[in-house]
Amino acid sequence: MVALAVALAGLFAFFLAICRSGKAGNELTLQARLSPCDLIKYHGYPCDRSYVTTDDGYVLEMDHIPYGRGGSPSAIYHERTPRYPVLLLPVFTSASDMWFLNYPWQSPGFLLVDRGFDVWSMNSREAKQYSNHTTLFQDDPRYWRWSFDEIGRYDLAACVDHVLEATGAPKLTIMALSQGVTITLVLLSTRPEYNEKIDLVIGYGPVANITHSGQPISVAMPLLPPVLLALDPFSRGGYLGASEGLQWLVTKLCEAVTSHLCTAAMTLTHLGSPAQINETRVAVYAGHWPRGTSIQNMRHFHQMYRAKSFVMYDHGKVENQRRYGQLTPPAYPLECIRTSFALFSSQGDLVADTRDVADLVATLGSNVILHIVVPQREFGHADFIAGYNANKFLHDVAIDIIQQHVQKSRMRQPASVDRNLILPPPYRQLCRQKQCSGYVR
Repeated sequence: MVALAVALAGLFAFFLAICRSGKAGNELTLQARLSPCDLIKYHGYPCDRSYVTTDDGYVLEMDHIPYGRGGSPSAIYHERTPRYPVLLLPVFTSASDMWFLNYPWQSPGFLLVDRGFDVWSMNSREAKQYSNHTTLFQDDPRYWRWSFDEIGRYDLAACVDHVLEATGAPKLTIMALSQGVTITLVLLSTRPEYNEKIDLVIGYGPVANITHSGQPISVAMPLLPPVLLALDPFSRGGYLGASEGLQWLVTKLCEAVTSHLCTAAMTLTHLGSPAQINETRVAVYAGHWPRGTSIQNMRHFHQMYRAKSFVMYDHGKVENQRRYGQLTPPAYPLECIRTSFALFSSQGDLVADTRDVADLVATLGSNVILHIVVPQREFGHADFIAGYNANKFLHDVAIDIIQQHVQKSRMRQPASVDRNLILPPPYRQLCRQKQCSGYVR
């Protein structure tokens, strides 16, 4: 009976959406169904697709926005001047389109293009619609045996190399939110050679510790292991995510019901604030986010929550001994990071609590060139990327920082890096012991 009631409600919402959808509704439905590159083109910007293969065999789609709309100052500037590359990283359970879901004057991806940057947006293995594998099918459980650790070590590394090779630039800047910052920390701490390839990281709502995360995270985390165990048989080989059909139905539902109701649902599931959501675009958000993730990734976040530290994945004592040389998973060696960070947190963020972000800032030390705390209680985790007026006090500031950092970098003469001159004295011996390198994979 319950299933029948849900089906009838969905059918009713579908027909109601069809009856109510005019030109605006049709436009929203179209945008909700577009691929990342097609969504970018919809707004009049050029977009090129390319494909990257990781060291462990995953094939990822990358989207490239080389310049602005035709005839714009950004497009004209492109014809005469090389542009500095900025790589946008996907958010948890998302794809490369997350940086382009609002209007061009609100979306950080479009704002970067219009300010003269060469913008690349990557997909990870988390987005099954925009990734594949050289030997494994997506219904093979081995395809989903990864967490944010592999996304950082392999996906991000491959995408950084691809951008630098394609542009000829010596370095690039990363802009990331939430898990995007997590995977950046993984890469820079376990593969230290990438500190020489990444000049600056703009980190929104950075997640390296979720000890103080608020509700519903704090309520859900203790319950996660039995929930994941129960879901495993129904997870399509270890994948948790909505089907394209379900996302389409949710999009139609958001067109049919009042925007306030759908906004409330979106803020609950995406941990944003109703005050920051553009209600006219809720259907577009629902069509693109969330996508999905692996059960192993969810387990890794739970392990991090339980350990109250940024720890590597716990494979069990035997496998831990083989991989890490110890029975328990070690913490990521963040003290080995040398790249500059500009971090942005918020008093209203229920995921990246300001106390946890403060711990990260203290660990990164002098590498953090700026840390801004948004004082608004009504500015949540998802609002860093979806907030309709975040450009006024967030994105414009971040882009100014990138421009200033690029100008200073171009003025500096290239020089060899002495790790002992950069790392604080207490960390020198530790880094020599670990050699700032990855563990056995």
